[in-house]
Amino acid sequence: LTCALQFTLPMAAPVASPGHYSTKKFRIEAAFAVSSALADLAAVAANVPEAVGDEASGPASASASAGGSSSSSSSSSSPPPASSPSSKNDISGEAFGLQVIPGGAAVDNAHFVNKVLEPRHAVAILEVAENSKRHKLVEEIANDKAIGHIVTFGVRFVGKGSSLKVYRHRYPTETFEGKWTKSAIRAWLMEVGYPLVNRMTNQFPPAKYLSVSSFGVVLIVKPLNEQSDALVEALEPFAKKYQDKLKFSFFTKSGMTVELCDGLGVWGNDELLLLEHGADVGLRSHTHKPGTYKYRLEGVTKESVVKFFDDYENKRLPRYLQSRVSRPAAEKLLAESKNVLELTSWNFLEVVQDPKRAVLVVFTSANCDACEEFQTPYEEVARRVKDSARKAPDSLWSSIVVARLDQSRNEHTETIRGTPWMKFWPRGIKKRSVDVELRSVDMIFEYLENHVMSDDKDEL
Repeated sequence: LTCALQFTLPMAAPVASPGHYSTKKFRIEAAFAVSSALADLAAVAANVPEAVGDEASGPASASASAGGSSSSSSSSSSPPPASSPSSKNDISGEAFGLQVIPGGAAVDNAHFVNKVLEPRHAVAILEVAENSKRHKLVEEIANDKAIGHIVTFGVRFVGKGSSLKVYRHRYPTETFEGKWTKSAIRAWLMEVGYPLVNRMTNQFPPAKYLSVSSFGVVLIVKPLNEQSDALVEALEPFAKKYQDKLKFSFFTKSGMTVELCDGLGVWGNDELLLLEHGADVGLRSHTHKPGTYKYRLEGVTKESVVKFFDDYENKRLPRYLQSRVSRPAAEKLLAESKNVLELTSWNFLEVVQDPKRAVLVVFTSANCDACEEFQTPYEEVARRVKDSARKAPDSLWSSIVVARLDQSRNEHTETIRGTPWMKFWPRGIKKRSVDVELRSVDMIFEYLENHVMSDDKDEL
């Protein structure tokens, strides 16, 4: 089974004017699946029946009912564990629409839930008279992919009466008790369709949490055998607190998820990534528009989770900018820089926001002829700045940094209309960048010289 993640993002094609590019749209489909043959999946994958609506399966169940709405009720009851239905029953957890549950007994609900629990980890079962108004109503909702990415739908036809229940992985069953209208059912499904903290078994649903979600997401990246009850218990208060803004889910990095991890900025299997507005591929080619705010925690423990969200609430967390360059490689690149300081996402904000430095940065990108042409003039500017600082070590020339950042490998916070593109950050506490649309060595050096003279007068 596979899930498709789609992104639409701005990229560029070169046009006549060097360094400026037109924008076009393209789509990336990051298809991924996690193989059940992985060793650390086996123990959990075998336990799917126990995971469905099982109130005794861990601390997650204890607080789940607190998130229910006035139009639903929580119940610890769930379909009894049962073997999978025969292969002739064409049912799937990835299918959209209202799937008819084979058989005619209540026990067949258990077969269906256990079969289709993944990848969404939420299954809505409608029991209703065939071709009734309620049947047609829920059928229409189930055909809406905005809801279908969140919940898998099944229907079992009964002679009289009707009910709509949602079964979630390791959380109590929710029963709809509101008015049977399209808007009321949709709102209820959006509320109960997300487990408070989603635990993986074999698969992660990228569409549900990333590409079509209207919520931000907190990804807790851990191997499946480390998605412990204790860690879930530490996460649940924050999942409850931010449930109208953020949805929490475990995620695992493996060989099958490398492309998705690269797109999100996930480096290993012991980190937490908070994306305030869902998925966003921050890396761009010749143009760049700042992406969603992201925050990252390395080393996920009960204690570090509490501190992380305390810092998040009090706005003390540094913004996370993703890079294709590892942190050790970034540190080496910076240390080996000569006249031009080679920046990455790991150190970009630290450098440009330093109040004691005036910083000139050229933003470049891969496959950019204009960037290659500008490399020699820009390095000459950097050489002149170094020479000026060497001749007058006590002058403000020593505070000027000439730097470069490859934005096709490093996310940053600036809007760039085409590469190469220069921005300058003067010295000071409240720093704001200004565009520098110059290309000749003499004009760029004169621009910097004017800022040095201006700063000298300010200090006097």
